Amino acid sequence: MAITRVWIEEGCISCGLSESNCSEVFKVETGEPSKVIEGVDYSGLEEKIKIAAESCPVEVIKYDDDDEDSRNAPPPINRSMGDWN
Repeated sequence: MAITRVWIEEGCISCGLSESNCSEVFKVETGEPSKVIEGVDYSGLEEKIKIAAESCPVEVIKYDDDDEDSRNAPPPINRSMGDWN
């Protein structure tokens, strides 16, 4: 399962956990929200990226991967509510 994209949504509190969990991908500068370092090859860093996202106290670290069950994927459409005609 390869991570294809990483981003940080608005609301970062600059706690430093992203960088401490995965300094290869995240950079926190004093007084600034965490940033994703551009041009990073995410291969081999998937577990660290997931730990950073799971550790984020405000849940703003997001990622896309090629797994159908990605935690950032939109919810499936519920078609069990009857006929759509």
